[in-house]
Amino acid sequence: MSFEMQSRVAELMQRIERNIEIASQNPQLVLESEFKGTSPSGRVIAWTDALGRVEHVKITPGSFREGDEEAITSDLNAAIANARKAAEELRPEGIGNEAPKPAKRPSTESWEDEDYWDDGGSVLR
Repeated sequence: MSFEMQSRVAELMQRIERNIEIASQNPQLVLESEFKGTSPSGRVIAWTDALGRVEHVKITPGSFREGDEEAITSDLNAAIANARKAAEELRPEGIGNEAPKPAKRPSTESWEDEDYWDDGGSVLR
């Protein structure tokens, strides 16, 4: 076995040991967390579970044009790879990275709430 391969195996073993220690101290991190990855352009965000399975993907509206298939593909792949790396490393900053939530709907209690109406950028009131 070459020196490079031995050092790679040693690095992976250290990562596995670290992840086992983190998981035993905080099993919720492994069970319930979603890990976020963003493409370099920032146009695509992906979330995975701790096993690296894709849970959600968000593409910024209007960020791609017709014929941008190659850019979409590369951004999707980069965002998913970054999310999987975060899951693989069980990075604590991955906690709290939640999937996009549906837009808040006005209710009888919140219809006068200025923050709600300002979020959409609408000029209509």
